[in-house]
Amino acid sequence: MNCPHCDSKNIYECSTKTQIGYKQYRCHSCCKQYNKRTGTKFNYIEYPTEIIMLIIRHYYRLN
Repeated sequence: MNCPHCDSKNIYECSTKTQIGYKQYRCHSCCKQYNKRTGTKFNYIEYPTEIIMLIIRHYYRLN
């Protein structure tokens, strides 16, 4: 996984996780911290991506 801020491959995994359980990473080049949802539309949603996709699927399936 490259850094979404500077596209560097010089990253390491942090020992902490987000509140919903995603691994956090830090870039050695730009010193910014991120997770796999950084830069996506799901970044600030407080539920796991899998749950959101399941809800969207059922919404369109039933309508």
